[in-house]
Order: sequence, then structure tokens, then C-alpha cells
Amino acid sequence: MRLPNSLYGWREQNHDVASKRRSFSGAGRLWEKPRTKKFWWWLALMGIGGLAILGCGGQGGGPDGGEGSAATSAGPEGVPQGVRLPEKPPTTGRGVLEAMAAAYQSAPRYADAGELRFYVRRGEEVLDNKVDFAVSFVRPNRLRMEVYQVKLVCDGQRLRAAIDDLPGQVLELPAPAALSLKNILSDSILAEVLTGGIVGGPPQPLLLLEKDALQQILQRAQEPELIEPGTINNQECYRVAIRRPEGQQVFWVDKKTYLLRRIEYPTDLLADQLGAGAKPEQISLAAEFHSATFSPPEDPKAFTFETPADAKVVKYFIPPDPRSLPDPAQLLNKPAPEFKFTDLSGKPITAKDLAGKVVYLDLWGPQCQPCRQMLPLVEKVFQKYKDNPNVAFLAVSVAPPNMENKELEQIFAELKVTLPMVRDLEGQGGRLFMVQAIPASFLIGKDGRVQDYQLGFQANLETELPAKIEKLLAGEDIYQAAQAQFQEKVRQYEAALQRAMEGKPPEGAETQQQEIPRAEIHPKTEPSAFRLSPLWKWQEGAEPGNLLLVDRPDGTPRILVVDRFKKVLELSPEGKLLNTYDLGLQPQE
Repeated sequence: MRLPNSLYGWREQNHDVASKRRSFSGAGRLWEKPRTKKFWWWLALMGIGGLAILGCGGQGGGPDGGEGSAATSAGPEGVPQGVRLPEKPPTTGRGVLEAMAAAYQSAPRYADAGELRFYVRRGEEVLDNKVDFAVSFVRPNRLRMEVYQVKLVCDGQRLRAAIDDLPGQVLELPAPAALSLKNILSDSILAEVLTGGIVGGPPQPLLLLEKDALQQILQRAQEPELIEPGTINNQECYRVAIRRPEGQQVFWVDKKTYLLRRIEYPTDLLADQLGAGAKPEQISLAAEFHSATFSPPEDPKAFTFETPADAKVVKYFIPPDPRSLPDPAQLLNKPAPEFKFTDLSGKPITAKDLAGKVVYLDLWGPQCQPCRQMLPLVEKVFQKYKDNPNVAFLAVSVAPPNMENKELEQIFAELKVTLPMVRDLEGQGGRLFMVQAIPASFLIGKDGRVQDYQLGFQANLETELPAKIEKLLAGEDIYQAAQAQFQEKVRQYEAALQRAMEGKPPEGAETQQQEIPRAEIHPKTEPSAFRLSPLWKWQEGAEPGNLLLVDRPDGTPRILVVDRFKKVLELSPEGKLLNTYDLGLQPQE
């Protein structure tokens, strides 16, 4: 269970938070990276979806059909010759999107600067995150992209890229004759950064490089609707609503140039994941494409890339040096952090209060199932040492401050756990002990040095923990084993870096890549022996999902439907709603 710092302090998230993020971002994902296994979850970044990645590919032909034909003569001021614009204004949402796609696919050059802004207000708490981006491109293969963590430059000869979270690495590849999404996403880590953000991949490369851009944009969506127009910086814009089960996107398209000026993203699922407490009064997520233009001025320095003198030039990115990341291993054999927790009576508990004792800290949370499974195991070891004045156990709750003590005590009562409980009301535990997930446990020796740590559920805790405590009571050090594991990670990183510099594939990786064949949908045919006919259609749920059929004692079916993972709906065989069962889950569960 991950415990990121958030607007509301530490919050707990279910193990399925990654899939929840994907389901949300599916509402805004306009293009996907190649199908590669996600080794690099640590690179998921807020704000990547605001990127304006621009490349140059093939003959950028516009969509067929639509409202009117596209003209290639010189258009409005700021639109160079060659950019295809409609001869008459579109009158439908689809028509606006078709005209926008045609303009991008025919544009010989493009540039913009902008930001992705995530704004939340709940009571007196306000979060206002902005991520800047800037892009320049000229067909067929010159590109500069500086966005959040990524700096990518293709000068027509070489494609180079750097990622802030991978200091000391510069990717360098031969430039293709014409850039494509496949080129940009050819490196798996770079692809993960560019597509793993809160709103998925950006629309520009899709619009510029893919002939089926509109089809991908409208995947799983209802027919786009042209809604009330708007104005951005005195520029009149069409507004097109794209609705999916996850929520509504709104594209703001310039009425004169058909440049994309803004995208508003759905926020319903984000609001549900903001932790305990009331829902925010205001929440918005939008990409602003400031100064977007099809006529950028010439800049001879736009496509230069200076490789730092101390950088390692690699043929593919590798995960970061473990020494550059927060890791509990860095605390080993060092004085424990100066923590301050609070017991249930309100008394502060600090590292100094426990001086001279062997201390076991167990960081846990009420919504964390592995934590609940492990606490009874810790309880068994605690019973062995509870009367030993030289040993102290603390179950450190990272529950939100607004959760009452009695709720935590009720959990312990249900688990039959009597461990001394303290609370991390200031949300400092994760930062001080360099952990991002629970359960996490630490052993501190009598001299105050960190001797051991464990992350995740420990099935053998009941036998392994007492052995460690006994060694610490006898004055022995035990940090060497965990320290050796960290040093092995460093060795593996250095070996992987050398292979990446030489262009050799990662150790143990398959060197052969195969294209996934495109699926062909054959015409619909009717079965010759059996025929299906619709009995009824039910559309009353907010977001119906999994369906389960259970036979009643009399043989009639009981139809159960999960609705947005919050309720279970029971339907009759005739499709009528019989009962609604509220699961009572909190938004963060």
C-alpha cells in the first residue's frame, strides 16, 4: 500500500491504486506507448499528459469525409500555406475535431508553450500544481521538447533525451528520416514517462503523426457534442465535449486556426482518490496550450542539445542509481531519525524517550490489508517481550489525523492485538524513514542505530524477528545483511549502466522484438444453429461493471451488478431493479 505525501498529509491507497489511475487516465489517454511490461512504476508522473510532443511523420493526410473539404491555400493570419483548413465552418462536434486533425496532420511546423494545471480546494486546504512544457518542431525530423522531467531533441542527425530522475544518463539514437510515435516511444523508460502521467499521453503527436487520430481520440466515447463556445485570450474557440464512463473531456479548438488551445480533463475519479474527508468544493485538471502556432519563428538554437561532460551516453535508459533515491538502506548503522509520534492519550513519544532499548517500529494503516494480516504476527512476538524493560514495540498508525482514536482501537480489538499504538499525526514517518509504502518495520539497537528494516508483509516474522531481537539484546550488530543487499543493488546498477552504454541488451532480456499483428474485425454473421435475441436493456446504474448470476433455491437466477465499486445492484430476471446494497466503502478504499 503506497503512502504518497498529498494535500491532506499521508493518505492510504488500495493496492489497486495503479489500476485506478489507469482507469482514470483512460479517459484522457489519446495515445499509448508500445505494449511493454511496466517495470518503471516509480516514474509515473503527474503532469506528463500536459506534454506537447511534436514529431514529423509520413504524409500526414487528413481524414476522409466529414463536413466539407479542406483548403490548402493560405488561410487566416498566422496560418501558413499548406495547412489544411475547412472551406466552411463545421457545425458538429465531430466536424470540429476532423478539421483540427486535418490542420495538424498537414502542418509543416509547430511550436507552443503551456502548462498542465491541477487545482483542488477543500475547505482551507488548497493545492495548485502547475507543470510547464515547451515544444518546437519542423518536419520531417527536427524536434525539441522540454516538459517536466523530459528534455528530448532531434536535430535531424541524432535523437537525444534526458530525464531529470535519471541524472547522469543521456539517451542517444540515430535520427530517423521522418519522426513517428514509434521513434519517440522506442525506449521503454522514456515511453513510460511520456505516457504514465495523470492524463496519459498528449494529443499533439497523435494529431500530427497518426492518420487514425480521431478514431483513437474517440475510442470508447459517445458521439462528440458541440457545446457552447468560449474565449481564451480574445481567441474564440469551439468547445467539443467527449463523454466516456470515466467523465467528460472538453476540447477547446481555435475557430480561425483550428489549433488546440485547451483540454479539460474529467476529475470525478481523482476526487474519489483524494483521501479521507469531504469531497473537494472545487477540482479541475486542464492543459493550456499557450502560444500554440503553426508559424513559429526560425530559431537556429532550437534543435541543439548539450550533453553534460559527466553524463554517460546510453543506447537505452536504465532505472536510476539506487544511491540517488530515498532508500531505508541509507539509514543502516546510523542514528535513528529524530521522530516524534503521539500516543492515544496525546503524549508525544520521541526517539530520546526510547534510548537504551531495542525498539521495533511497525508502520501500518487501517485500510491496509497486509498490515492487518501482519499485526497479529507482531502481537505474538510482542507477547514474548512485553515484560522486558529493554525492548519496546510501537505500532505506528499513519491514519489521517481526522480519524478518531476509537476507530483505531476498534481495529486492534477485532484483530485481538494489544501492541502499544502511537500515531504519526504530522506525517513525518515516511519522509524520515524513507518509505513510500506500508507495512514497513524498523529495528533500532540499544545504542540508537538503525539495525534492520523490512518492507511489505513478512510471512516468517514470528520466527525471524525474535532471533534478531536476541542478537541486539546481546550487543551484536545485524545491519550487515540488509546493507549487503543494498550494495548488490548498486553493483547491478553499475553493470546495467555499462551494458546500456555499450548498446548490449539488458542482462536476461529477450533481444528479439515482434510486432503485435493488427486485429481484423470480420463482418457480423448470424449463428446457424442458435440465435440470440435481446430480452431487456437496463441503463439506470452510474457505472455498472462486473455481473454475477447466482441460482436461487427455486432455480431462478439472481442477477448482481457492481456499480462503480461502491454498490451492488440486484436485478430481476425481467431487468427490474429489486435492491441496492451500499458497500459502505470510503473514497480511498
